[in-house]
Amino acid sequence: MSRRTKVVLTCAVVCLLTLHVDLSALEGGSWVGKKVIRKTSDDVRISYTDEHDRQVDLGTLKRVDYAVLKDQGAWVMVRDRGVEGWALKEKFVLVEDAPAYFTQRIRNDPGDAVAWFHRGYAWIEKDEWDSAIRDFTEAIRLDPKVPQPYNARGSAYKNKKDYDRAITDYNEAIRLDPKDVANYNNRGNAYHRKKDYDRAIADYNEALRLDPKDASVYSNRGTAYHYKKDYDRAIADYTEGIRLDPKDAIGYKNRGTSYHHKYDYDRAIADYTEGIRLDPKHAETYKNRGMAFENKKEHDRAIADYTEAIRLDPKDAKAYNYRGIAYANKKDYDRAIADFNEAIRLDPKLADAFYNNGCCYALLGKKGLAIENLEKSLELGYRDFKHMEKDSDLDSIRDDSRYKKLLEKYAK
Repeated sequence: MSRRTKVVLTCAVVCLLTLHVDLSALEGGSWVGKKVIRKTSDDVRISYTDEHDRQVDLGTLKRVDYAVLKDQGAWVMVRDRGVEGWALKEKFVLVEDAPAYFTQRIRNDPGDAVAWFHRGYAWIEKDEWDSAIRDFTEAIRLDPKVPQPYNARGSAYKNKKDYDRAITDYNEAIRLDPKDVANYNNRGNAYHRKKDYDRAIADYNEALRLDPKDASVYSNRGTAYHYKKDYDRAIADYTEGIRLDPKDAIGYKNRGTSYHHKYDYDRAIADYTEGIRLDPKHAETYKNRGMAFENKKEHDRAIADYTEAIRLDPKDAKAYNYRGIAYANKKDYDRAIADFNEAIRLDPKLADAFYNNGCCYALLGKKGLAIENLEKSLELGYRDFKHMEKDSDLDSIRDDSRYKKLLEKYAK
């Protein structure tokens, strides 16, 4: 059987906010768990009330989009750079209402660059990258000296996998504002996606020079080190990010993945567990913890985690593939094959699932189906011939002429 793990790359962008109560913002029920976008580019400060009933100012919001953690009357709690605080609800619009809200503002004033810019964010939240790029481009045309729309358009290009255009936009954002951490962080993310980890790390280093307390940048630099297989540096960065932002579920998940790659499964499981406690709806963390349990041969616990990952994300082909491996290791081949088939249905190009299916059929003595699935896995690019040579699951077909022909054809 075969296994793989993944690391989530986290990103950052930009933002802004102000004061006085609009009663319409109090209507429509709770906003908890919903995404919101700021209505204006005015500075917005967040605060909390201490045990002496004094208002404590926490600073100015830096991003445009937020998730609402709590709401109470005219106020919403949001989280920015690891800090949670309250801001006036009237300063935000729900993502679902944002396109209509900003479209009306644009109709009233087509020269409202902020409305174009913030509507672009609404499209990003809806994964409508081309619409976002059009709006950011108009915001840039109206006010070409403002760096934030370049940064945001760069993020839209990055999400379209057009990394060179993304980097061009981030370069312009940096030229206009060489002291904005988000510009370097996001350009680093684009270099990361291009697998240019050294340039990514250089940008994260500059971002941290500008703001040594930005937890998200430590997390991103940690991920770059992880992909360079420098797991100790990755763990050090994730640890610092967690120190700065102890509620960062992705930070725990990513540190767990680096421990996982160091074969320290107990520490990996501890970090995945904390990540799940902080964000119990993150399917990837359950999937990774399942792999750690599977590596410890705790098949039932692995299956329980894969099952929860599938419940949270039923279209994740790899979660089915991994659960199939756990069932196969329990010698429950029928359930394993059912999971591999579902993985293949969801992702017909998942070579590992075909390979694993072939192993199960070989173990069941169904040589024809075994060879058929192995051939499909090889057609799709499976090339771990050293593993195939040692894989005892395939012992029943090694002398079969059809299997030998497969190896002759592909193992060149």
